[in-house]
Amino acid sequence: MSISGVAREAPRQISTGQFGTTFLEFDIITGNRYIVKYIEKDLLDKYSLQPTFHKYIQSVQNISSPFIQHFNEITETENQIILKRLFITGLNLYDYVAQMCQIGDVNILYVFWKVVVRTFQHLHRYCVYPNFIKPSNIFVISGNKIVITDLYQQPNSFTASNKNIKMNELAFFPPEFITGNYTLGAESDFWFLGVLLYFMVSGKIPWHTKNIMHMSSQITKGDISSIEEDEEIENDVKVIISKILKIEPFERITADDILNNKNPGVHVHGRHHHHHHRSQIHGCGNQIQPGLVINVNREGVSRAPHGYSPGCSTRSSIKTSGISNLTTSVGSFNDTTLQKAGMTVTRAMVKVKLQYALPLQQTAMRSQILLS
Repeated sequence: MSISGVAREAPRQISTGQFGTTFLEFDIITGNRYIVKYIEKDLLDKYSLQPTFHKYIQSVQNISSPFIQHFNEITETENQIILKRLFITGLNLYDYVAQMCQIGDVNILYVFWKVVVRTFQHLHRYCVYPNFIKPSNIFVISGNKIVITDLYQQPNSFTASNKNIKMNELAFFPPEFITGNYTLGAESDFWFLGVLLYFMVSGKIPWHTKNIMHMSSQITKGDISSIEEDEEIENDVKVIISKILKIEPFERITADDILNNKNPGVHVHGRHHHHHHRSQIHGCGNQIQPGLVINVNREGVSRAPHGYSPGCSTRSSIKTSGISNLTTSVGSFNDTTLQKAGMTVTRAMVKVKLQYALPLQQTAMRSQILLS
């Protein structure tokens, strides 16, 4: 049955995740396509997420950002939480990275990575963390805009989710997710950003993919030898990644460090953290503890098996100078800086403002992607 009385064709099941089932719906009247996720409350109880699941979603809904695709409707029944959002027409990051690798220019990918960093910084300012996502949760629209989808809680430890974990998901998780030595916090997001940067500029992940246990061992040891030995990656980028992928969460550089410094590889000292305590960022106290975001929609189906790309055989050098100092104030990015990197981006597109009302109904997006 459709929510909100939408006239529609019979919904098409896309996938079944660990919390429920996802459908593709088509609104006959407007022509819009929607992704609708039916989250089963008994499955949330299995992972002890029932008390905070809805709170996390509402926290994200209350933050206005052009880079976050909010849910259009959130409906709760006795047994389910139903999440509905517009279907996105665009390439997911797996496909977009593969496309840009063929072109041989990774500068635009570096700029897009900075946009993701800026979005995480914005979430952290309002105490929303951790926010683990995958490249399949990130979409590139019309070649010049990034949106992040499906931000909601998932199990926050390897033990809790090891029966459902996949290698292309584990590849982006921090050591503390596997070991449980630290409570997941904002620093866990920074680890994700480090792995994401390497993936975006190389088309590869930095771990061996023999099996999950072998990969998890590399992650917990902080073994980034494959990055250090990768001759196709510029040294400046290697420095940034090496400063992020630290085993100890409190040693990782932050989004502020990355965005405020011309050389984001320089560690900013003076931040004190304590083992086993949640991150304290901008006055955040005892916040909810979101877990991992596992994308289950099929928009922009990846061509790479299991989400992996064979990497880019040829590429141009990444130009970190000139695009490493994007402004971090709650306002807008530097338009000129982005345009120099080959992006056609307007100031209105990247303006970020906090508002505590639910976002306005978003513009309809007609899908031109045929699902298999």
